[in-house]
Amino acid sequence: MNEKHKILLLDYVGELFSNNQKSENSQLVLPVGLMYISSYLKARMDNLEIKLIKSYVDFIGDEELAAVIEAFQPDVIGIRCLSLDIIPLFSSAKFIRERYRKENHIIVIGGPITNAQTAKVYDSKLFDYLVVNEGERAMYEIVDAYVNHRPVRENVPGLVYDLKNYSGDFIDELDELPFPDYDLIDFSKYDNFLNYGYNRARQGVMVTSRGCPFRCTFCHNIMGRSARLRSSSNVFEEIQYLRKNYDILDFFIVDDIFNINYQRAMDVFDLIIKNKLKVNLYFPNGIRGDILDRTYIDRMVEAGTKYVSFAVETASERLQKIIKKHVKLEKLKELIKYTCDQDIMVNAFFMFGMPGETEEEALMTVKYAEDLDKLHFPYIFFARYYEGTEMYQQALESGFSDDMIHSSINQMYHDIDNYSTPTLSNEMVKHIKGYFLSRIIFNKKRIAQVLKVERKYHTEQQTVDMIYSMYNVKVDSVKEFEDYVETLSNSSFVRQFSKPWPLSNVAPKPAARRSLDVLELPRAQPEYSSERPL
Repeated sequence: MNEKHKILLLDYVGELFSNNQKSENSQLVLPVGLMYISSYLKARMDNLEIKLIKSYVDFIGDEELAAVIEAFQPDVIGIRCLSLDIIPLFSSAKFIRERYRKENHIIVIGGPITNAQTAKVYDSKLFDYLVVNEGERAMYEIVDAYVNHRPVRENVPGLVYDLKNYSGDFIDELDELPFPDYDLIDFSKYDNFLNYGYNRARQGVMVTSRGCPFRCTFCHNIMGRSARLRSSSNVFEEIQYLRKNYDILDFFIVDDIFNINYQRAMDVFDLIIKNKLKVNLYFPNGIRGDILDRTYIDRMVEAGTKYVSFAVETASERLQKIIKKHVKLEKLKELIKYTCDQDIMVNAFFMFGMPGETEEEALMTVKYAEDLDKLHFPYIFFARYYEGTEMYQQALESGFSDDMIHSSINQMYHDIDNYSTPTLSNEMVKHIKGYFLSRIIFNKKRIAQVLKVERKYHTEQQTVDMIYSMYNVKVDSVKEFEDYVETLSNSSFVRQFSKPWPLSNVAPKPAARRSLDVLELPRAQPEYSSERPL
């Protein structure tokens, strides 16, 4: 009998995306991209033993990681990471190199980090192979070469040979891919953490399409410019499979844009309805709201949707054109309001700090968000300017300093202590955040709608968990949270935003650092802003 070759797949998270560090009240979701890698390898190769681990779920810190690696003795270590975690990743990779001594082992790196920061990762010399874009076929080439004691072939799409010699890989026929490998998942661990819906329901994470034809300037577009879709029957088959084999009722669909093909989306809903399959559907990444209609929304809700997110970004028509989002803002607002009226959880994303954004345009976006007073949660983001995106070039061309660009990259999307742009002072940015917190996020009318919907779907404890994670408010009951909101609404913190912001006619200079300590936002989902779960 041939000896099995051991593959360790590591979903590396340098820092929890929560204010509650190292707590179970943080979002930790299934590493579906690595699960696809595993199922793809298993379908094509025998004699593989594959183990999947994730930071904070299976280990905390380098010592525990080293212990897991030493116990498993992998031949190949494959790592997936976000670009936000580049500094801790490099530190951990050096630690692994020093501690793990198994002869001829190799380390492969992929995920958003290799697309966003290809040169930095390559130049680190910490990894034997770099994989960009979709990794199934490139990883198979690496593992097959290792197992058969042969060199990796030249010119394999998805493999970075050097910074001038590589191309991405995009799989056209997604129905031919095996479903993600759920046998690798220990649900007894993941069930302890919050999922994308901020509850502890057992999660099925699904990717029903890859690629996006839109040209948003802030996006790395890791999956390519062509939308490749799984068939509606294939999507429904996976839902049935996960429902039957893993007792999963809650499905988180993390496509760039699930509704990029209207009819395919409707067909998925119709199959669920026709077969009377009782499931809960979540769309956390942001569907394209201005290409659907009320019929779509009705069907979506009938099929079991309880959570959906819309990506607005900015209420400025001028900026919509500059960032190449081109959202039809009035139609989008009307459809968001209609969706809210269905009493499901509706979220929206708003982004500030785009190159050339004026104070007046920023306040337009604030007003747009304020008018959507039934949102379950209105996310506030401050733009980050990653190399490799068109927004990075736009920032350089519109007068951003190197410090403005690079200091922002290493912060969470709502961190603003030193945040400014050539047209928005730090003082103005803090005003935006403070107003958003006090007048929009903690708006009493909106909170009443939130709690109405929460009572429809969740227990008291589930709602308390959501409040702690989303609002960074530790309470023992919903009533205690309602009292907190009432007290806050009458506080001096809220009253300070009653006066309109005095618009300036010139581009302001960055203000001195000034802390806004009264409230703090929860950490936003990292997959937003193009860093998707794959």
